[in-house]
Amino acid sequence: MPAASRSWLRSLWRDYLKQIPGIVANLTTAAILFAAAVLFQPWLQRLFSPPAAEYPISCSADPVSVDMASGRTRSAFFIVNHTDGELDGEQLEKQLAAAIGGQATSPDTSIVLPYGGYNGRFVAVRPDGRFNGDKGELAIAATSENIRIRVKRIAAAAILKVDIEALQSPSPALVTPDTKAALPFANQDYERRCYQG
Repeated sequence: MPAASRSWLRSLWRDYLKQIPGIVANLTTAAILFAAAVLFQPWLQRLFSPPAAEYPISCSADPVSVDMASGRTRSAFFIVNHTDGELDGEQLEKQLAAAIGGQATSPDTSIVLPYGGYNGRFVAVRPDGRFNGDKGELAIAATSENIRIRVKRIAAAAILKVDIEALQSPSPALVTPDTKAALPFANQDYERRCYQG
């Protein structure tokens, strides 16, 4: 290899070695900035974008039993307080107003379950006194076509249960007791928002 070619390679290698401290410094700075962003993310998020108020109550339901022959179904409806404080009806109204902002003129914390089963009606609705104990108080108004539940009081981090019975013509064979389809009311709305409207 000619001497001129070797000196050009040596010069290129020397220039490359001079760049290494700058590359290491850039990589170190990037790593420090990434670590800081991860560590301080919750604080930065609160500082620059205050979290939106959330409604503290959620709902869920499960079928308890389905008698295909008689068409009688029993379901359990659950109301959950996600806060570490007791809530009453007035506090829930304020929290709902804050959570939905100006979307409703008069927020209604009632939970309304219209009958949505297969050709039938509600026959019994009652709070599960044994399960609920002194964890809260519910006001329940029911007809054969709909149920209205209002939380009067719910303890901190408590779950309240309502037992619902319905009588319907035998459902299609694919409805089994372990599916939400066996519920005699539509469950999508209340799982998304546990209030009226």
